[in-house]
Order: sequence, then structure tokens, then C-alpha cells
Amino acid sequence: MKALNIILVDDNTAFRKALKMLLEKHYHAKIIAEASSAEEYLKLEIETNIDLIFMDIMMPEIDGIELTKKILWINNSLKIIAITMHNDRVYLQTLIEAGFVGCIFKNTLFTELPLAIKTIVEGKRYFPKNITIE
Repeated sequence: MKALNIILVDDNTAFRKALKMLLEKHYHAKIIAEASSAEEYLKLEIETNIDLIFMDIMMPEIDGIELTKKILWINNSLKIIAITMHNDRVYLQTLIEAGFVGCIFKNTLFTELPLAIKTIVEGKRYFPKNITIE
């Protein structure tokens, strides 16, 4: 697999650093930008191709769902993966409708990340097993 260009959007600095280290070490990913809020993301000037965006759902001001809708309105070819603690089926259906190509729960991130990345890079969607995608 080629090195992936990734953006991390999460208001938890410690989690973002751990995810960055994991992606760089095990996936040879290039983290081209990080943001701790929607506002910070919207100020980024990105001039390279983005393979994946890891998006925290619960952020202050503008949440990850609204930010994803804005991002996809501008560029609908981006692949955005939701990172969340919420495993409520109705909530996750909202993620699918917002345009996320995948979702990983924070508590299963390290075990599900390899399959999620592989699946999404192959052009498919990845959601936890307890979700039916229609």
C-alpha cells in the first residue's frame, strides 16, 4: 500500500498525537495537517491530495458531522472516517447520511484500524459490524 496523505481532526490533543504516531509508524502515513476544531480545519490551506480524513464527531462549536457536510459540499471526493465513542445505531445512521465512508469507535480503534483503512482505500465503506448499511 502506498503511503497515505492524512488529516487528523480531533479536539483531544493526546488522542490525536497517539493516532498520528500509530498511522506514521504502522501505515507509513504522512500526516499533512492536524486541526483541533472545525474552525481550525476550515483555515487550513491544503495543496496536496488527501487520501483520508479522520474526523472526531464531538467537538465544540461545530461538530464533526456538520464539518463533514461542509467539507463534502466543497469536495465530495474526500474520504472521511468518523472517530467516535457513540455506538447508537440511530446516531451512526446519521454518519452514513452525512457522507462518511467509515466509522471507528475510539475503544476499538487499534483493532479495527487496519481493516478500516484497507477497505476504504479499496473504495468501499467501513462501518462497525453492528450497523447495516442500506
